[in-house]
Amino acid sequence: NCTRTISNGLSTNCEFNAFNQLTRIIQTRVAPLVAGVSIQADSELSSQFEAANANDQQSPQSSNSGEAFVSNTTDADHWLELELAQPTSVAALQIDIPVDHGYPAGLELSYFDAQDNQYKPLMVGFVAGAQILTGSAGTGSNRIAPRGPKLMVMVTPVITTRVRLLQPHGEAPPVQTNSVHPHALAVNELAVLSVSSDVTDLVYDDNGNLSSEGNREYQYDVENRVVRIIESGVLDLELVYGPDGALLREIDH
Repeated sequence: NCTRTISNGLSTNCEFNAFNQLTRIIQTRVAPLVAGVSIQADSELSSQFEAANANDQQSPQSSNSGEAFVSNTTDADHWLELELAQPTSVAALQIDIPVDHGYPAGLELSYFDAQDNQYKPLMVGFVAGAQILTGSAGTGSNRIAPRGPKLMVMVTPVITTRVRLLQPHGEAPPVQTNSVHPHALAVNELAVLSVSSDVTDLVYDDNGNLSSEGNREYQYDVENRVVRIIESGVLDLELVYGPDGALLREIDH
């Protein structure tokens, strides 16, 4: 069994054994990569709506704001591309859509493979705020259909210097939901997220007692009561019990 929760950029995965005991906690935190990132687009509506606005850590609610990026409004392919100062392991993206745009039918993600000198699909593993559009015969996909204004996209990690988001021709939001900038790219903020993970393993003894949790070890008496807690190999706490089994005192070390 495994459960997954996502909250405030923290993804938590929990694994259990056959006895439904928690055996592993994997916490993955994602945060926008700010330093060493530049951005470009196929074109801009005007200098007021330049591509630099799409990676400034600001997410205006309206695309009519001078702080928002807006592509030109031709009925064509539109894209945003992040260029990273050095090869970076990309595992997640954050995408923002202003509420006055509506949602496009589909967005495509790709990355530049320097070895093959070409763009390749950036495969999506999990996404919050959108639906993954699967490929033929149920295969994986680099296409998503937004269902909300803020998307958190976990992708199969790749090492690259360029990530591109494309809104294909004909997949812009319906004109009636985007009367301000019809046919424009329905994204005004794009960020690569840095990813860090912490793994905590939990081990149980033959009596079902939790014997270790990461760097913490628990020792028990014959009554299965915790008598010592050892932190990173050093005794941290002793617990003493009376004849009636009640805890008498705790001894800090």
